[in-house]
Amino acid sequence: MMLARSNRRSGAVLAVVMVTLFLILIVGTALIRMGSLQRRQTMVAERRAQSEWLAESGLERAKVKIQASEGYQGETWTIKSADLGGRGDGVVVITVTPASGREDRLKVQVQANYPVGVTLDSQTSKSVKMGRKSVTKGEKSP
Repeated sequence: MMLARSNRRSGAVLAVVMVTLFLILIVGTALIRMGSLQRRQTMVAERRAQSEWLAESGLERAKVKIQASEGYQGETWTIKSADLGGRGDGVVVITVTPASGREDRLKVQVQANYPVGVTLDSQTSKSVKMGRKSVTKGEKSP
């Protein structure tokens, strides 16, 4: 009788331990998945912010180039990863065309990709219209 009671108690303890370990395994797996998802979301947000900054830089670059040369029509600007913190190259495609209906205005379009050559890259496009000589030294644009 004593042996049967001891075996039942050992079996019950074993069942409790197994259920506890199973629950710990489930919670641990969920925490690892949440951490992985959070890491991925952070990476996507970082890439999106970098492509936004590259697009803004592309607009500023176009503005300077337009002021320097009336014939500037755009370019493909490649920024090496070392200049961006070592996480991948960036590419900004700048296109300058006459604005429709206004010969004194230009339409500047930029498309920034960061990082180049990966499946989860971020792409940002921006477009502005500006005067051919929109900002000169000491003067503000109209």
